[in-house]
Parts: sequence; structure tokens; C-alpha cells
Amino acid sequence: MTNLVASPDVPSARAGTEDAARTGEQLRRVLPREMVRGFRPHARRLAQSIITGVRQSVPEYTEPLDGPFAEVLIAAAQSVILRGIDAILEPKTSSDDWTPLFRSIGTIECGQGRSVDALRAAYRVAASVTKQYVTRYARHYGVATEMLTSLSAIIDAQCERLCVLAAEGHANAESGISGQAARRRERVLHLLLAEPVPDIAAATEEARTLRWPMPDTLAAVALRRTDHADTADASYGDLGESVLADLHGPRPCLLVAADDPVLADLPRRLPGWQAAIGPAAPLTDVRSSLHVAHRALDLAERGMLPAEHVIDCAEHRTTLMLFADDLLIDNLVERRLAPLAPLTERQQERLLVTLQQWLATRGHAGEIAQRLAIHPQTVRYRVNKLQQLFGEQLTDPQSRFELALATRVRLLRSGALPARSPDFVAE
Repeated sequence: MTNLVASPDVPSARAGTEDAARTGEQLRRVLPREMVRGFRPHARRLAQSIITGVRQSVPEYTEPLDGPFAEVLIAAAQSVILRGIDAILEPKTSSDDWTPLFRSIGTIECGQGRSVDALRAAYRVAASVTKQYVTRYARHYGVATEMLTSLSAIIDAQCERLCVLAAEGHANAESGISGQAARRRERVLHLLLAEPVPDIAAATEEARTLRWPMPDTLAAVALRRTDHADTADASYGDLGESVLADLHGPRPCLLVAADDPVLADLPRRLPGWQAAIGPAAPLTDVRSSLHVAHRALDLAERGMLPAEHVIDCAEHRTTLMLFADDLLIDNLVERRLAPLAPLTERQQERLLVTLQQWLATRGHAGEIAQRLAIHPQTVRYRVNKLQQLFGEQLTDPQSRFELALATRVRLLRSGALPARSPDFVAE
């Protein structure tokens, strides 16, 4: 029975000492000294009753409190009860601080995999058993009913203080375990993204130890802090244990099973971050998924992809492929759009907008005019000009395809083509 112990409360050792002194004084007012001293032979029996009650009432403790270990707990509980009696009888000679002990109880229970709810239930049972036992004992001394009521309230309060300490120890341990698991999941992420070759075997073994189900296909998520978010806001909410995360490295990212529902919930789970979801990839090529996702964030920053909270690369394949290599695309644009060089930038943009629509609509002047909100005759004039400038490039399949690519790149870079625009059509 831990409930008659004059123990400190959670906020501080000083506050705990004050609570202990206050509780001891309350008990001294309620209980005759002879009665308290006479309780010493009952310490072991009460400890046995508490352990038995917890084992019978709380399913999570049925097995742990059975067998030889039960005897150890009974002896420990008996010792605590006796120290509690001493604290009541001789308050000046007893200055035990029970805070570390009861916090360590919570730590141990967490390490054994038992829940904090089970821990609280055990303390409630201990309080109930103690009140029943002490009440029966006190009645033999003729303690008045109102005093018994006060004694029960004191036992409840003291048990609650000890329960709070144990729950705090459990919470601290749980936080440490969660943090350790997060660090190990981060290690799996780094093994899968290792350069030049991912260490699939080591990652799989680490995942097995963590009991993290290694999927066949992953999607990488590149992350970047949003400009308007300060460092404190740029954190993550409940990503869940299915996500591998590195939020503190130079290039923050996540790895998630390609079919994990968490991907659809990233806006809520990632406040303060912009994210790009890369294409699904096998374990051996998940780095490529991350490269594409980082490219999406870069293009969004340059205005060539929509600056959304979460960018799904699957919706922007064409643009991402176009800008996979800036040197190659620069050469393509320079070579295919060379005929426009003598014109002013404004003239070039008008012709390119018309060319882009002409390629997309297969040359229907009326539809182009409607899309650009200009007169059909203006369309015909511009198309004639384009035919003069580009000649056979407009009819040769390979040239036409490359011209469509170059036109789209140029318009995306200039902002004349919306970042979220339909893909081109090239015959």
C-alpha cells in the first residue's frame, strides 16, 4: 500500500515536501498514534491484498503479478507502507523523497509495454483496497464515521499524487521510446537513399527490427519550409509510424508507401511545409523519386509549377520531364526557336502563344481565336507568319515535336503559359 506514504507532488521537490508535511499532519489529526503504531504488523497483509486486487481487477497485470515476481512486489509495497507509518509517527526524522521511485515505476511499466490506463487502473484498485482494509482496522479503535470519511479522502488524494508521478514517468519513457523509434526510422530512410548505392539489405533488417513493414514501392516526398512560416511553425503533426521522416537534415524529406493514405492528408499533417510527392518507385530507385520531387519544388519556386501546399508530381509529368536537364532543354529552345530571334520579345510571345494553341488544336483557326480571345483573321495572319519563319519544322514530325517542347518551355519560363496548363498535342 503506497497510499499512507507522505510523498511529494509533481511540480517540485519543495512543493512535494509541503504536500507530504500537510498529509502527515492531516493523518496525525485523524488517527490516534496507538492506532498508527499498531498498523505495522498489518503492512505485509495489506501489501498482499493490494497486489492480489490489482492482479484480479486489471487484465494487463494478471500475468506480471503472478509467480515469484509477486513476492518481490509485496515486499516492496510492505517497505513503502512501513516508511509511510514512520513518516506519520516521526515526521522530523523521515524526509524520504518518493518522486524518483514512483516516476521510475511508470518508466518500468512503459518499458514492459503496459499502458498508462492500466497503470492508473492499478492505482485506483490500490486506493480502494487500502481504504477498505484501513477502514476495517480503524473501526476496531472506535474511530468516528466522520474521521473515517476524512481518512478515505486523504488516502484517495495521496494515491492520486503517486499515480500522477507514475504517469509522468510513463509519459517521459513513452516519449523517449517514440523518439528512439523515429530516429531508427530515419536511419532506414538514409539507408534507402544512400549514395551511390542504397543499402537495401541493411534497411530491410533495420525495418524488420522496428516491425516496420517494408513496402515494395515507395514514394519520396521532398519538403521545403514555406517563406511565411517561422522555424517553430515548420514542424510536423502526427505523420504516423508508417512514415520515414528526416525533417532536420539539409534536404528534408519523407518516404512513404506509394499507396499509403497519409499522402492524401499531407496538407493537414505538414503545417509550415511545402511538399512535393515524387512518383512511385521500387526500393532500388527511390532516390530518383526524391530527385523528381525536389525538381518539382524548384520549378514551383520559379513559377513553372503551381505553388501549391502539396504538389503531386504525377499531375505534372510533362513539365518535370522537360526540365530534367536545363542544358539540354536550353539547347533545344535555342535551336528550334532561332527563327524568332529578329523579332521583339512582345512579337515573339504573341507568335509563340498562337503556335502553342495551333499545335494543340491541330490548326483550327476558329478554336484558336476563341481560346486567345482574338479575331480569326488575326490568327490566320500569325499562322502565316509562323509558316514563313519555321517552314518545314511545322510539318516534319520530329521537328514539330521538338518545336512543341521548345514552345512550351519558353512560355512557361516567361509566365505566358499558366503553370497548370494542359499538355501540348504534337502530331
